[in-house]
Amino acid sequence: MSPDGAAISAVVGLVDTEHRRMLLVRRPVADPHYPSHWCFPGGTSKSGETTRQTAGREVLEETGGRRRSTGSSGRSYEIDCFVATHWSGTMVDFPTTEHVEAAWADVDALPALEPMGPVTRWLASAIRLRFGWAETTLGA
Repeated sequence: MSPDGAAISAVVGLVDTEHRRMLLVRRPVADPHYPSHWCFPGGTSKSGETTRQTAGREVLEETGGRRRSTGSSGRSYEIDCFVATHWSGTMVDFPTTEHVEAAWADVDALPALEPMGPVTRWLASAIRLRFGWAETTLGA
């Protein structure tokens, strides 16, 4: 927890630069914080874990700047965002206990993916700008 009680979290933007797309997962309708929202893989840090360790662990389980986000339940999160352009492995079967589906989203289709929380929108915009795929943001 941060000094003000926000949960420390890590989010990973998995980017396929060859096909101009990003991997997103969608939370279930019953999610208490971001129901049905599209998001990047990530999660809350465990005790003693760095956000880099959290990022690696969460990507394995579910597949840079700090942002604050508040879920619909009012819980606050301090989120470190990481971008990875290399990924290997086998996608887990969906639905899981945390997400109902995963999709490689073309950067041009991102504005149509709703709902999408403020941190996901911010990181998607940052990735688009980083790779020269957009001159404007997604309304972060």
